Amino acid sequence: MFEQFNNQVIQFSKQMSETMIKANALVVDQFEKMAEVQLKGFEVRANAVAELVEVASSVKSPDDFRTFLPKTVSFIKESAEKNMAFAQEVATLTAKGVEQFVALGKQNFEAANDQVIKTSKVAAKK
Repeated sequence: MFEQFNNQVIQFSKQMSETMIKANALVVDQFEKMAEVQLKGFEVRANAVAELVEVASSVKSPDDFRTFLPKTVSFIKESAEKNMAFAQEVATLTAKGVEQFVALGKQNFEAANDQVIKTSKVAAKK
């Protein structure tokens, strides 16, 4: 009886360790993807701002300012659209990460449940 209990505890501990290693790998993978998206977004925004500053520095007269103003409005619109796209990408990555964690937890629960059923059948036969 004690041997069965000890074996079950050892198997459960092993399973939990493996699950934690998988969960850690998922977290690292998600962090890398999020960092990549954030850096890409930062680069795009920095390039757009640099371009706008370059155009703004060439404004010398009121007529130049009148031509510059629509460019500013389009810059704001494009920036908002790009920021929304990056936010959607981050939300998608987050949802996929949550799905992976749920699948990992479900797999762990099912394996533990199968082990308990198997052990209880063996114990019932004795």
